[in-house]
Amino acid sequence: MRVVKKGIVFLFFLILLNVGKLSPAEAKDLERFPSQNKVASEVYTVKKGDTFEKLFGEKWRVIARFNRLDKDHLFAGQKIKVPVDLEQAAGYSPLPAFFEEAKNEEKFILVDLEE
Repeated sequence: MRVVKKGIVFLFFLILLNVGKLSPAEAKDLERFPSQNKVASEVYTVKKGDTFEKLFGEKWRVIARFNRLDKDHLFAGQKIKVPVDLEQAAGYSPLPAFFEEAKNEEKFILVDLEE
């Protein structure tokens, strides 16, 4: 288990080295999901040959969900947010824990046009 943790820490160190400055347009694009602002993250630019599995090992689903992507939609040049604390990000959901307007509904679909 220690080897895995050291590997993950090393991987995040490498990722942080590759985090570059964003243009205002790129920064604006990554701000399109305001609910992510509750989770501290860094920006990573995807390189040719990168996959979620290669970059994040068994935690890849956390990063994919955080960026609202599936594993087949990662491409070179794309900017993704990498949560600093994966434990906090593991519980991340873009949905509110409670939605007052739907408290009497058995099922409902929530569409947030700002997200």
